[in-house]
Amino acid sequence: MDSEQHFQIEQMNLLKYLEEYYDFDGLIHATPFANFLNIMDDGYVTGRKNNSHIISDIANQEVINKTNNYVKKCARFYFYKNTPTYYHFNESHPNDLIYLVFDWAIFSFNSAIIYDGNPAVPRTRCMSTRDYLLYNRDLIDWENVLSRAPFKLDEDCSDEEFEEKRECIRKRNAELDIDGNVSLDYLNKIILKDENQVNVFYDFLDSNGIKPNIIKMISAKVIIDSSYF
Repeated sequence: MDSEQHFQIEQMNLLKYLEEYYDFDGLIHATPFANFLNIMDDGYVTGRKNNSHIISDIANQEVINKTNNYVKKCARFYFYKNTPTYYHFNESHPNDLIYLVFDWAIFSFNSAIIYDGNPAVPRTRCMSTRDYLLYNRDLIDWENVLSRAPFKLDEDCSDEEFEEKRECIRKRNAELDIDGNVSLDYLNKIILKDENQVNVFYDFLDSNGIKPNIIKMISAKVIIDSSYF
């Protein structure tokens, strides 16, 4: 068996493990309605430094300012729906945030890099997905990355407990970054919060000149799932 075959087998084994033990649903990219229009127009998701069409910037600017330029050049995906980063997004854009769920196949892209936590934190480690699967499976703490436990810091806890919680929060922000464009051909689902948001979303598309046949194509991927929000 050559290394490519080994990589593909290990990639599928990891997917089965994540689905079986953690209800893994896919690789997630969140965006507000306005930016989704440009993603549709371009036909792909890309990094913020490559994208001059960000209409609504939902990122935490304090965190972004600490993030290196390579990461900002990449299309970024999270492994779980309830990350601290997405919690911030939901607070700042409670009514027009949607989640785009991409296929596991992008994990095997040549430029795919996996981070064991928030890239803005200096101690966070990273490597190619190929190196991770073939040589260093201890990099990612999946139990923490995909944890459903509350992640808010409690000011009343001890210093040791505070640091433990902060480390859990760092790990919950583990991500997959791809240097380049990720085609919407790999988009499996568009997650919306409820029926009301679905109607607002369709009205938004219609009011921005999206043709009915395109809206119909988009609707085939729309799923209501309030657990993302």
